[in-house]
Amino acid sequence: MGAQRDLRRLFGITISRAASAHSVPRTGRECTPTYEEIQARIRDSPWVVPTETVGRVGGRNAWLHVIGGTDATCYEIDP
Repeated sequence: MGAQRDLRRLFGITISRAASAHSVPRTGRECTPTYEEIQARIRDSPWVVPTETVGRVGGRNAWLHVIGGTDATCYEIDP
């Protein structure tokens, strides 16, 4: 309920749990071309700086990998 409350308070958006659950996969598909472009910009960068840290996602350990180039930064969560 916290996310629903925050979306309503911050943006005036009312959303159900079901709508939220259905929107996540669609949003991921729509963002894929942009994500691939970010990865390509990093691959083409004259220098790259990687870093990683561990955190928890859903109560389980997960790695956060961050890779930065001259004009792009990519984040990946790896369980």
